[in-house]
Amino acid sequence: MTEFEDIRIIGMDKERSKPANGLGFIEIHLILSPRPNSEWEHIFRQMYKRSRNMSDKVELSGTHIVMKTYHEWTKALKDKLETDVADTNSEYRKLINKRARQKAKEAEAQRVKQEKEREQLDDIDRLLFDGED
Repeated sequence: MTEFEDIRIIGMDKERSKPANGLGFIEIHLILSPRPNSEWEHIFRQMYKRSRNMSDKVELSGTHIVMKTYHEWTKALKDKLETDVADTNSEYRKLINKRARQKAKEAEAQRVKQEKEREQLDDIDRLLFDGED
């Protein structure tokens, strides 16, 4: 089975975080570890899209989740994003486990096919050459 290390929010990038505009919005860069792959990112975007608050803006950018929201809402949004990250980890793990099961099923089907072919060849060999000594 494929190894997968859960993605986590591990901190805030203070160098990149800043006020987003003069309307009280703030742009916070949350650091992810390890860096998510594109499939994980796709699942995260789908999870977030289903439950997002229309006034918040969230983007994935490499090892960061960039959230733009009102200063007062940063803690609540960060908590929600941690839940979304955990849910994404769970969905991604289900996906890789499903793929692993499918791959194992295909390998078993291939093994059975090869075994049947080997048995057929053994039968033909016995038919053609048994009793000839």
